[in-house]
Amino acid sequence: MLFALLHIACAPPEDTGDSAPEEDTVIPEQPVCEPAVVEYDGPDEPHVGDAWTFWLTCDGVLQMGASRLSVEPAAAGSIDDSGSAPVITWSEAGTALLKVQTGRFKGEREVVVLP
Repeated sequence: MLFALLHIACAPPEDTGDSAPEEDTVIPEQPVCEPAVVEYDGPDEPHVGDAWTFWLTCDGVLQMGASRLSVEPAAAGSIDDSGSAPVITWSEAGTALLKVQTGRFKGEREVVVLP
């Protein structure tokens, strides 16, 4: 019986005719997004204590899904992603880099935070 099971497991798959031959399969092109843009809702010149809601767009289209969010330096702000859109509260004056990756699209925005 063990031999019969091994034979079935190692046998090549049966052609059922319900899929296209490999040479006829067309792989769609991946969409290109240049540039991906970090958009925001908040003061244009944020001060320490101000908050921005932010998101990523690609060719003007909102990118949805799991996102990777960061700010450099990390002390520049704290990110809360528990709501429907992430919010950063600016906590340190100076230049910061806000980074967002949604799927395979990545965007950055340089921000000058005022005291």
